[in-house]
Order: sequence, then structure tokens, then C-alpha cells
Amino acid sequence: MTLLIFKEYPLTFSYRRIDTLIDKQMVEVFRPDTAKSRQIYRLTQKAQTIVRHFFGYLSGEKKIPTNRQKNRYSV
Repeated sequence: MTLLIFKEYPLTFSYRRIDTLIDKQMVEVFRPDTAKSRQIYRLTQKAQTIVRHFFGYLSGEKKIPTNRQKNRYSV
């Protein structure tokens, strides 16, 4: 079952391209390109929320639900 879920959501290397991240509204231009400096990007509010939640799980502040009703991937 886990392998089927993995194949259902393939992750490609296209997320490494800045154009893709802009199209997915994960990053936005913070400072445009000028003659003296290069363009600077920042995370959008959507991406900041994802990072904040993910860090909460990694740091142990949030617990991953183990019951089937709250986590459909639970065994």
C-alpha cells in the first residue's frame, strides 16, 4: 500500500527550478534585478506555512496522528 501511495504522488526534480516554484506560488520576487544586484526571492505566505508546519513535526512540537480517522496513511 505504501508503494502505491508513493507512485501516486511522484516528486520530480522540476521543483528545483525557480520558474516552477514561482508558478506554484511558493516563491515571489522580493527585489527585482538591477544593474548592480541580482534578483532576490522570498517564500510566499503559503510556503512559509508549509515550512512552519513541517518544522513543527521535525522538532517534535507536533505529533503525527496515528489513528485512522485523522491520518489516512496510518496503519
